[in-house]
Amino acid sequence: MDQEIYWLSCRIEDLSAAIRQMRWYFAEVQELRKSLAPIWNDSCSLEMAKRFLNPMALEAEASLTELERQVVGLLDCVAALSAADNALSEAVGAAEQIDNLSGEVQSMFRVLDGLLSDVVKEADQALAHISNAETLIAAANSAA
Repeated sequence: MDQEIYWLSCRIEDLSAAIRQMRWYFAEVQELRKSLAPIWNDSCSLEMAKRFLNPMALEAEASLTELERQVVGLLDCVAALSAADNALSEAVGAAEQIDNLSGEVQSMFRVLDGLLSDVVKEADQALAHISNAETLIAAANSAA
């Protein structure tokens, strides 16, 4: 996943560089328009600027600003994606630890189950010996 995040970061940086280049071209065009304004001052040029060039300049500026805002949003998304990837890696590691510990606990329970069976057998034998001893004591008391 790290490679995909890196790839995405590089594409966003490419986009950011393209936007910076467009902004530079836009500034150059606006400078050229300013320098031509004294020459293009007839009614047709003024009307064309009013109807087309000025609105296009405003829209271009707004578009570039919005694209820059989108790049910031994309960078935030990449940061969140990276954090989520890290959290997922930690969760996978924790799950593996839990799985390992679960196996150890199961082994311990198998050992404890075996020990419990041994204890139950020993307890049954002890009860049998006690019962036998009580019988012998009762017989000895009767004989005396």
